[in-house]
Amino acid sequence: KGLNRQTMTLTKIALMAVKLIIVIALMYYLFFSGQLSFEKLSSSATDIASLGQGIIIMQAIICLTAFRWFLIVRVSNENSQFFDLYIINYIVAFAASFLPAIVGADAVRGYFAIKSTDANKTGIAMSVISDRLISLYGVLTAVVFSIPFIWQPIMESWALRYVAGVVVGLYLAAIGGFLFLGPIHGLVVSRPFFHTPGRGQRIKKLFLQAADSLMMYRQNLRVVCMCLGLSVVIQGLTGLCLLILSSSIGLNGLSYAAQIFSTSLTTIINVIPLTPNGIGVGEVAYDGFASQILGVDVVLGYASAFLAFRVLWIVNSLPGLVFYVAHNTQAKPEEVNTVE
Repeated sequence: KGLNRQTMTLTKIALMAVKLIIVIALMYYLFFSGQLSFEKLSSSATDIASLGQGIIIMQAIICLTAFRWFLIVRVSNENSQFFDLYIINYIVAFAASFLPAIVGADAVRGYFAIKSTDANKTGIAMSVISDRLISLYGVLTAVVFSIPFIWQPIMESWALRYVAGVVVGLYLAAIGGFLFLGPIHGLVVSRPFFHTPGRGQRIKKLFLQAADSLMMYRQNLRVVCMCLGLSVVIQGLTGLCLLILSSSIGLNGLSYAAQIFSTSLTTIINVIPLTPNGIGVGEVAYDGFASQILGVDVVLGYASAFLAFRVLWIVNSLPGLVFYVAHNTQAKPEEVNTVE
């Protein structure tokens, strides 16, 4: 066991080292290609009005994200409190911005939720997974809705046509999967394999609990639609924030619909765990989509706007550190009794 732990630790260190190397390489490329500009970043930092508007929008994003998760958790746990989930969501925003961990922000969110609430572990895990799936589907929805408003640039670029086609295909496939979730659930649960004693009984039980939880969310269609609507609004606010920050550094070429298209696709790409919190990957993707929409080959510097957005998000998430410290210093009563 000690050898296995040591091997796992070395593996994590090696993976983190590889990710940091990728970050350094991407940032080097961005700065020396001119896509990232210190001049643009400094001009953004001095625009107090734009920074203030960005902070207000980001506060709204965190609040709406917590409320979306609250609606999902309430399906299986009636005792959950919005304020508790809001605090956990702020801690997750801080962790995702600062901690270069192998585990994702969702694992951090599930850990604190299990530690702070009375919900069962499977219910919390499924609420986190469901929240992530609804969030991603909201991103796809935002992309699909923005396509008609930037139809001409998409038709003029084969890369954008390909990306738009893939997104629409995923969007329709997700609708089909959700509509046929009931028959799929019945087919899986009825299999004798999951009910016969033997090896892997615990995994089988967890799988059945997860399937039942997904079906429970499927039956609460009103909650799912509300959460999907919140996801689209959150993505719209993200595009608005980037529109403001882009304008503050003199980049006014992208319309609001183009901003939503670019930021939503960048959000999807940022899910790929290539670097900690997608540093470098998001900047390259956002600048690439902006260049394709505008149909130019020259360096525009939209990566600077995305980096400004990232830095502002880090500043906005700093209260999560305070919440994290306060959360850890409060011992739960049952933990105190156990120690005694």
